[in-house]
Amino acid sequence: MKLKLLALFLIGVLQISCGSSSTTTSSADDTSSATETSSQASLTLDDTLAVASTSLWGVLSYNASLDRLYATLAQGNGIGFAQFDSNMEQIGSTESLTNQFDLSGLPAQIVDHKHIFLNNEIYVAFSLVGDTELYIFKTDLDGTATSSLVEVANSSSVPTNDPHLFTDGTTIYLIYGDAGASRTLNEFDTSLNLLSTTTLTLSSPHDQLGGTYYYNGTFYSFTGDATNQNLSVTQWDSDWNELENFSTTLIQGSETEFNYFGTGVIYDESKNVWYIAFHKLPNIDPENIGATRDQDIIYLGVFDSNFTEMSVTQISEAECFRPHMALNGSNLYLAYDCDGAGVTLKKFVIE
Repeated sequence: MKLKLLALFLIGVLQISCGSSSTTTSSADDTSSATETSSQASLTLDDTLAVASTSLWGVLSYNASLDRLYATLAQGNGIGFAQFDSNMEQIGSTESLTNQFDLSGLPAQIVDHKHIFLNNEIYVAFSLVGDTELYIFKTDLDGTATSSLVEVANSSSVPTNDPHLFTDGTTIYLIYGDAGASRTLNEFDTSLNLLSTTTLTLSSPHDQLGGTYYYNGTFYSFTGDATNQNLSVTQWDSDWNELENFSTTLIQGSETEFNYFGTGVIYDESKNVWYIAFHKLPNIDPENIGATRDQDIIYLGVFDSNFTEMSVTQISEAECFRPHMALNGSNLYLAYDCDGAGVTLKKFVIE
């Protein structure tokens, strides 16, 4: 069911305006809009869609040549594929991607996945319950598999859950591992031939949960720091050497507030700003972190090209997870899932 300009917790129009380095922080259930005079960027919530027949993991990409929004979604023990136009009207039905493969030999069910769009193909990576296996495959724009199911990791000694899947426009990259100072980096060509496997050793420990984005010769990885209190960005050059300004704190937290899991990341070249969607976990009891561990709230931050915070806005209520985004030039799309409520898709108009 489509909810025009309204989420269950949203009143009125949400507007995020950015341009100066001062900070505007607002909640999505404010009755007034959050406004900051700027020539840089203005985001106005235009539409909200509850995606039918989904449970978790709304991952997005955009195909400019067809003006088509692609979404991959968890569906039972599989991954579904849905297409939308720029108005978030679904085109056709949601199809299963993974039923094209024989999954009977897998040791467990699919749990996490990511996808990217590159050269008119969709690349999908997923892990299994138990976090020791990882696979990747690709499809055409109709969701028909154009590769076999490629095994990346089997009985891995480091966790494979929530992998980072991204590209520099030529190579497909997968990063996985545990929180700390090391990651496993796999590089594939566009035919999914493995080019290399490398261990990245970080000069300062960071969490693994998040997303990695390539822009203008630099890889940017958005995760929590070693404690998950502070949302951070770490930076490498195109050869995976740490840059001098390797780690930058984006959102400062505390022992009672975590800011982490920055899976939604896009750089808007026309506005020279970063859009970063992440988890905030407030009101933590340091003596009993597990008691509030699933109360995550999705926030959307806008930062200038030097990562100066410009605005941070609450997007969801509690118990919501895994934000992902896509950009079509004039519209920013944001997907996330909430406990018991499936996947929500939001459209923001950029002015």
